[in-house]
Amino acid sequence: MKYKSVGFGYMLPLHPWSLILELTKHCEAAGLDAVYMADHTVAFGIKRFDALEAWTTLAALATVTKKVRLGAIVSDVHRHHPAALAQMVTTVDIISGGRTVLGIGIGEGMNLIPFGVRHDKPTARTKEGVRLIKKLWTSEGRASCDGEFFSLKNAKLQPKPIQNPHPPIWIAGTSPSMLKLVAEVGDGWVPAFMTPEEFAKTLNEIRVMAAELGRDASEITPVCYTYCVVAKSDEDAENMIKVPAKMNLAHFSTRLRRYGVEVPEELRVTKMPLDESSARKLLEFAKRLPDETIENRFIYGSPERCIEIIEEFIKAGVQQFCLPLLVRYENMKDTLKLFAEEVVEYFKEA
Repeated sequence: MKYKSVGFGYMLPLHPWSLILELTKHCEAAGLDAVYMADHTVAFGIKRFDALEAWTTLAALATVTKKVRLGAIVSDVHRHHPAALAQMVTTVDIISGGRTVLGIGIGEGMNLIPFGVRHDKPTARTKEGVRLIKKLWTSEGRASCDGEFFSLKNAKLQPKPIQNPHPPIWIAGTSPSMLKLVAEVGDGWVPAFMTPEEFAKTLNEIRVMAAELGRDASEITPVCYTYCVVAKSDEDAENMIKVPAKMNLAHFSTRLRRYGVEVPEELRVTKMPLDESSARKLLEFAKRLPDETIENRFIYGSPERCIEIIEEFIKAGVQQFCLPLLVRYENMKDTLKLFAEEVVEYFKEA
């Protein structure tokens, strides 16, 4: 199997800055292709929710790196007006010398509800926002439009990004409307927590829709976002990932229905404000999920087992990996070192 076109990106923690900086430098030295940050107002936790703002942090990281791509997985147009988001990404693209990628999705309740951010009609709002960002990046003259959610009046964004025609926009989501948006205007597709079989089936649907719209489906980069734990043994990795993986998966009703599990409305990713009380409810719900729910959705085990799982995703069409290492802060550097030396290096040599 050929791996030349396969890239590996590491999902950085959201706090503290000293650890973010250290891990980024390690990724650059180890030859990883990218580092990403979640664009969150609050971090996913039970007792602590510390989070640095993604794009200002990425701008700082751009000044201490030379090779790795830098991106947010994912931003939204509820908290960020499309014009402001376009300028933020442009700024990082210029500082980094053209190494930026914009991930964009419909938003999460934890980042919106507690702060009173309006997020009605999220898919339609996201679609309009993506089109507006591209218009601002590519229009040579002034742009005007009067949309349902956003308006421009003789607007012009200068300077333009370094990347031509613009930084890639990777769209998150698996609903029919979001998949259609990927096929229409997405430069990449980044779903969360899919099995290789689900990924391959859905990617084919996107490619068929793109072809029907007259697009070259190969222009859409398939991205795998899932949690990863690599350890000396399969048992050690499973013990580390089992509960936190279930807790994250518990947000996604569409992933769990195949196991006969229905996620309560209050716990769904777009509905739940993340605080101590709701986080504990989510944890208790997650603990009751059967172990089979995390099989093939997460990459975990010894380096050899992780390689086997990654190969299955590559066969399913994945070209880029965006992998948070689901371990404690104090274990992140050692886990990243093992992942880079034993897993990433295998694919580079192959």
